[in-house]
Amino acid sequence: MFTYYEPDTAPKESKPLMEQSLAGFGMIPNLHKILAEAPATYKAYNQTFTSFMKDTTFSPLEQQVVFMTSNFENCTYNRGRHYSKCPLSITGVSQYFNLAL
Repeated sequence: MFTYYEPDTAPKESKPLMEQSLAGFGMIPNLHKILAEAPATYKAYNQTFTSFMKDTTFSPLEQQVVFMTSNFENCTYNRGRHYSKCPLSITGVSQYFNLAL
């Protein structure tokens, strides 16, 4: 079982990372709450996510297809968030497209 941290309960090193998540997503995804347990892993995840979003040649639509495909197969505990407005707010992908996936 995982511990789901909030900014006020997270290890000290993870608090700034959680604040970044809150600022970027408007909420703290469950995965980030779990990653707070291991600040180095949380930081590495954020760097990888940022690189994927900014440094690849995928369009925002293609990025969303990658996320939705991997989440359909592997992500049950926060799948609902992937189908909601959170990814849309950072990618600009239509909610209708998201629902179609």
